[in-house]
Amino acid sequence: MNINSGMTVYKSVVPPVKSVKNEKEPVETVKTPRQDSVELSGKDKALSKDALEQIQNQQAASVNNMLSNMLGKQFASADIMNNAKAHLTKVGMGDITAEQAAKNISEDGPYGVDAVASNIMDMVTSLSGGDPDKFELLKDAVTEGFKAAGVELGVGDEISSLPQVSQDTFTEIMKRFDHYEENGSLSSYEYTPYEPKV
Repeated sequence: MNINSGMTVYKSVVPPVKSVKNEKEPVETVKTPRQDSVELSGKDKALSKDALEQIQNQQAASVNNMLSNMLGKQFASADIMNNAKAHLTKVGMGDITAEQAAKNISEDGPYGVDAVASNIMDMVTSLSGGDPDKFELLKDAVTEGFKAAGVELGVGDEISSLPQVSQDTFTEIMKRFDHYEENGSLSSYEYTPYEPKV
């Protein structure tokens, strides 16, 4: 993405600063460059349609990258609990124990439902700038990110094919999207832990 899209570059000539004689203490001459570049965003200049699409695509890609990373960790932890060591070694988590894997995806774990949903929603609200009009686009990006993570993890593009902890995380994120759309923020949202499904 070119961040200079829609920006104007102004060049100015700055004369060198002349020394001023002061009877109390000597002053040195300070030289400044003859030209400075200043970039102004210009509030009155609108982004082009292409620039806006590039920004939206980059935001969706950021959400997808974060989802792939976090869901990969959830998936790997769930696999360890199901004795899929070969897959875990492949993704660099072969040394983790089943106990640690269970702790990772527990309610208090770094890859538990609440932790992953909170991280995703923090990113989404940041990318949206609180603009509810962008939420539908980001909601679609999250859904596509979950599907893409399933494909990358080799379980298919259906969210229902992901491990239960990832399915619960998707459900939780969608609940938070709904709450935000209805209330304008997540400040009043209360998380209810998911019951482990056997």
